[in-house]
Amino acid sequence: MIVLAMAQMVGSALGCNQNEIGVAYGRDGQHLFAYSVKSKNTKFNVDSVAVDFYYGHHGGFPGQFQDLSNPDNYEFICFALYLFEGQYWEPEFSSYPGENVYADYYDINNRYFIKEISYDEFTSDEYAAKYDVLFGSTYNHHETNTVPSGVFVRESGSFVFCVSGVYFSIKDAGFCLTNIQYTGFISVNYDYLGEQTILLSKPSGGIPR
Repeated sequence: MIVLAMAQMVGSALGCNQNEIGVAYGRDGQHLFAYSVKSKNTKFNVDSVAVDFYYGHHGGFPGQFQDLSNPDNYEFICFALYLFEGQYWEPEFSSYPGENVYADYYDINNRYFIKEISYDEFTSDEYAAKYDVLFGSTYNHHETNTVPSGVFVRESGSFVFCVSGVYFSIKDAGFCLTNIQYTGFISVNYDYLGEQTILLSKPSGGIPR
């Protein structure tokens, strides 16, 4: 398990002096999750890529996350935050939760575990976000995370920050994650410029490259 360096701030709106280098796919103001990635800089040493992750929910959180918790099916555990290289993005589209079963949700291959958040905490005002059609989202919560240098494995690629619901499968005696419909994620492109330098940029859209 690798826990990223983190500084937590509450009551934060997006700073206009920062570059928006992340975009949330499939989750706008009318959906569950709100995400943005901001940074004053876009060029970093590969060992010190520190960016601000803004995230939360727009309210009206569905009961499905906990409705599956019953002795004969799945037990809801928490929400888990992960960071990983874009080529390892393998969202599950079919079942809910997903079909992949893991022995430990802290230690999933090719994913860096950031932290877990309880259902009550994540659906509280601390993680609330407000959406305006003109000005976009503002957030009560953001964190500064250092992206592990091991994420940057290609000359050009992306890294993905996501939050998934975690369940314990009674039938399979292991953990599984929510499918893409109930997973919030955001992608940031990177280019390796040589001499240990990484350039970050905002994706143009679509699936992380």
